[in-house]
Amino acid sequence: MIPTETAGKILEQELQWFHKVLLSRVEHYFDPEKAGADPLQLPPPGLDNDSSHYAKLVNYYQLVPEERLVLMLALAPDIKPESLDIFFTQNSDFERGFSEFGGILGKRHGGFIPTIETAYFLLSGGSIRHRLLYAHLFENTH
Repeated sequence: MIPTETAGKILEQELQWFHKVLLSRVEHYFDPEKAGADPLQLPPPGLDNDSSHYAKLVNYYQLVPEERLVLMLALAPDIKPESLDIFFTQNSDFERGFSEFGGILGKRHGGFIPTIETAYFLLSGGSIRHRLLYAHLFENTH
């Protein structure tokens, strides 16, 4: 397989996992009694036997699943913007988007552009305790 095909395959698998976690997080947030296990318990794809640049990066830096989710969140607007469309959900109480989703609308990009607030939502689902737990991911030294 040529490198572009390999990278595309690996990124597609990673994005599928990311999307499952994202949908599960939203379900947890809006209906915690109906939702299943913690979204962060969904296992990421294995990359041990992969030689793509993405897998090398993940393995070299020994990225944990939460870091991989944030990386996918950052890449999604460019490689699969429709995966973030769920963040366009409107808060019917205020007739606007949900503040806790974060994000911005670009002037030249028609999709959702995530912010750190979006990453916090993905990782913590609104839990202040978990938000504090993941704050280190966004420090300059990380």
